Amino acid sequence: MQKLTYPVALFLTLILSIAVPAATVLHYDFEDGTPEMPMNNFPVTQQNGTVGTVDLSGNGYHMHAWDDYWGPLFSAAGDAPTGTGLSSVHDSHRDGYTLADGIRAWSPSIWTIEVSFKLNDPDGWRTLIGRDDWTGIAGDVAAGFYLQSNGENNAMRVTFATVSGERYFLDSSLIPAAGQWYHLAVVGEGGQIEMYADSFDGYGFQKIGSLTMTPGVSHALRPTGNWTFGRGWFNGSFVDHIDGNLDNIRFSDVALTTDEFIPSTFLSARIRAHTPQPRNGSKNVPVNQALSWLTGVDPANPERPNPAITGHNLWLSAAYDAANPPLAPDWQDPAVQIFQIASDANPADGNVDPAASYSPPLLMDKVYFWIVDESLGAAHPRDWLNIIAGVQWSFSTVTSAPVVDAGPSIVTWLKGGATTVNLNGTVTDETGDVTGTLWSVVSSPAGSMVQIVSPSSPATTATLNMTGRYVLRLWAADAAQHEQSDEMAIDVYNDSCQAAQNNPNGYTAPAFDANGDCRVDFKDFAMFADTWLEDQSLTQDALY
Repeated sequence: MQKLTYPVALFLTLILSIAVPAATVLHYDFEDGTPEMPMNNFPVTQQNGTVGTVDLSGNGYHMHAWDDYWGPLFSAAGDAPTGTGLSSVHDSHRDGYTLADGIRAWSPSIWTIEVSFKLNDPDGWRTLIGRDDWTGIAGDVAAGFYLQSNGENNAMRVTFATVSGERYFLDSSLIPAAGQWYHLAVVGEGGQIEMYADSFDGYGFQKIGSLTMTPGVSHALRPTGNWTFGRGWFNGSFVDHIDGNLDNIRFSDVALTTDEFIPSTFLSARIRAHTPQPRNGSKNVPVNQALSWLTGVDPANPERPNPAITGHNLWLSAAYDAANPPLAPDWQDPAVQIFQIASDANPADGNVDPAASYSPPLLMDKVYFWIVDESLGAAHPRDWLNIIAGVQWSFSTVTSAPVVDAGPSIVTWLKGGATTVNLNGTVTDETGDVTGTLWSVVSSPAGSMVQIVSPSSPATTATLNMTGRYVLRLWAADAAQHEQSDEMAIDVYNDSCQAAQNNPNGYTAPAFDANGDCRVDFKDFAMFADTWLEDQSLTQDALY
């Protein structure tokens, strides 16, 4: 799929001046370089660790680059979260670092650290922001701080040591997709650590992790050494370089709120197709789910769709097995079966629909990836002059139908011409979205009546008015239109004795209940006496 950069002229209105808050300690936006050039243009033979990009906070905590090989590059124009401007490039060996004493000694107990990132290969240990040197804590050979993709399940993690000699780990729910931009913010305030992420899909910041720390001790970050960007430090060695991009790095000495994080000053999440349904990363999506999204907004009027957009193009990957999906499909690979649709109702009219949708045939237990690009200034979306490239979203479909259990069989008897029983059915569904349940009568004695108090409730009561066998069925369906049912039997007898004797769980009559009427009385004694006398007579006859 051909991906084009945003037209620069269209987004000049997006270049906003960002006031640096007084609480900002360090801030890099990488807009002070030349696209695709090293931050330090000196070759390896002339390593000098010069300043690579300037700290916008005014504190002089600039990022340094060692040389043209080990130092970061400035990205190509537009390779940034907003589609405009620059970011830093770290291709598995490049990293930046600080040298100033003030940031080396930074040891706050209340803080916010932010970074936009894109990982080309998020598999394994990948450190976005680290800190060099040993903590001085016995037995702890890790560095003082890591913000990273962990090598255990590839989720984003923050771990740090404190001045009290403790180390904390917070693993988030975010597992980044390859090639996708995110903005991450970690907030430390008192005894609480919280992590937020914006996937640039229009939903804004979502909390992805929280951790409560030990009360009564200082949680200030343990100062060790230089801060690093694009790698970590472990047991005396530089480790865990990233292959990807960083942008919008900011340290603050206050606990910022979501509306104060960096991307809130941009329209990046909404200038392209956004707010997908199903939401990015959704699980147990019904197979009849329509894919829908909102059109990118007008930069000059964010409350309205962008009038320059003339159509949509949706790319949907082939169905991947949920047990082993790729991190992302190779959209350039012709073997990847993708559907391309123009979803604007009337592209020729020059007005784009503010909302669009598509209902593809989905399969159960699969993972899908999709992208919605939007065309600019063309009469038809298949004849684009330019596109606003969408971000990659993904979802997985349901794996099974609802599980229905009508409950155990019941044996009972009539009491005053009728009997009422409890129906203890259960319905579970992995989507958590059961759309309907219903009790029905499969069979019953001729002329009988069955009254179910709440037929649509798995747990309810039923009243029966005749003896005999009744078979009831509990049915359920989920939002994916999967159906399942289960049956149970109710046997009704005239009295408790018959019910007891026919109970499948078994009935043991009392030792002296000779006539089997569930009671011991003179009738049983008489039968016992007659049997005993008869046995005695037979015994005497046998003696002669």
